Amino acid sequence: MLSELARSRVLVPLLVLVLSLGLSGIPAIACPDDPVSKTKPAGDTWFSDVPATHWAYGAINWMANNNILNGFGDNLFKPDAPVTREQFAKIMVVALQLKMHGTYTPSFSDVPKSAWSLPYVEAAKPYLTGWRVGAGQLDLFKPYDAAVREDMAVALVGALGLQAETPDLAVLDVFIDRAAISPNLQRHAAIAVTHGIMNGTIKPDGARAFDAQGILTRAQASVLVFNALVKAGEKVTYDDDPTKVTYLDPAIAPGPYPTASVTAKVSGDKVLISWSRIDDPRFNGYKVVLSRYNPAPVYPEDGYYRWVTDAKSTSLSLQAGQKYVGGDVGGQLQAGIKYYLSITAVYDGHTVKVPGNVVAVTLPQAAAQTPLPTNTIKALNQADGVLLAWSKIVDPRFVGYKVVLSRVNSSPVYPDDGYLVWITNADVTSTLLQTGCKYYGQNDFGGCFESGKTYHARITALFKDGARTNSNVIRVSLP
Repeated sequence: MLSELARSRVLVPLLVLVLSLGLSGIPAIACPDDPVSKTKPAGDTWFSDVPATHWAYGAINWMANNNILNGFGDNLFKPDAPVTREQFAKIMVVALQLKMHGTYTPSFSDVPKSAWSLPYVEAAKPYLTGWRVGAGQLDLFKPYDAAVREDMAVALVGALGLQAETPDLAVLDVFIDRAAISPNLQRHAAIAVTHGIMNGTIKPDGARAFDAQGILTRAQASVLVFNALVKAGEKVTYDDDPTKVTYLDPAIAPGPYPTASVTAKVSGDKVLISWSRIDDPRFNGYKVVLSRYNPAPVYPEDGYYRWVTDAKSTSLSLQAGQKYVGGDVGGQLQAGIKYYLSITAVYDGHTVKVPGNVVAVTLPQAAAQTPLPTNTIKALNQADGVLLAWSKIVDPRFVGYKVVLSRVNSSPVYPDDGYLVWITNADVTSTLLQTGCKYYGQNDFGGCFESGKTYHARITALFKDGARTNSNVIRVSLP
């Protein structure tokens, strides 16, 4: 959709007005602290703080009646309230139908996973400004700050596909406050002016100002959108704020894409690999790539072992038997085989893939496993039933006990013969068998234990990776 907007200049004036005012088109944007808006017939006055004498009365009521801009509680519109940066992010995403994913890793320290605006901020990140904090640290977004005009210039220039242009910065000389435009953003401002996206404001003395730090109110937004739709470090002073940056912008992040340098070492029955961390706003993730025959493996041609999207996660282990996707590896890693290993760094929405150095690794044989233990079972008659007791299993691979019984099968086993009880605590080594109907899964006695009947009992011990061992079998009769 963005490419169509970039090609279709006739849509620019309308889109610019809608977005630069902190509004979406249709559907309407409702901020998290806005209640569900009411519905009133066209022509009614919705808001007690927008009387008929208000300069934006007609536009505000038209916007509300058309469900484009909602109000707050207590019949208030808050016409002088600003639009915040996180609200503007949501506006961008909804209005431009930007692609959103189910989950995001936060790019900004002040927009954590718990923030309602995280998916909107991350989806709109390529078109918004942020504040560079320092190497190895998350940037700042400042979600609660008011959206200002120079931020909107950056967003609109990027959204319309104009960011690659080289404008004549002299077009900014007509503004008396040119020096107030952030140095990093003057190129965006000049592009916005050149294309008629933003024209500045006229002061009472007739002077023209770009008003880079100007905050748009909800009332101003209503009037301008009404006209468009019906008639057609710290941010203290911007002229010395080098910490304010844009993302995916060749003017701010020039040069080649960083590569990830990988190293490997054998540890026991594994190969431990680690690689250099990438701190780049264009970064999407690391692909860990191996090949048996290609000495310069790269994703996607040679498949991948792991897809790591957290830039801070820079190590993992390889072990025989683990799965591999694609390439010439054959579906799983094998011991004794030499592999060529590299990290492919992925950027710009998977459009750029940069392989790093290559190391050769040979997976060691898996450590010899001790045999899985078995246990023994016995029965003790009780006044109210039969106590089944068994020896404890002590093994790090232990998962649980299944107590299995059968009337007919003299060698019952889980899962073929169902189970009486499932115990995951290795220290619990007994259970009481009583008359009644309490049995799970397939069985040959209808799931109900009867007095005077004889049953075959056994313990099936379960271990990791689905392994099982079985105890001896005993015969028990219920009193």
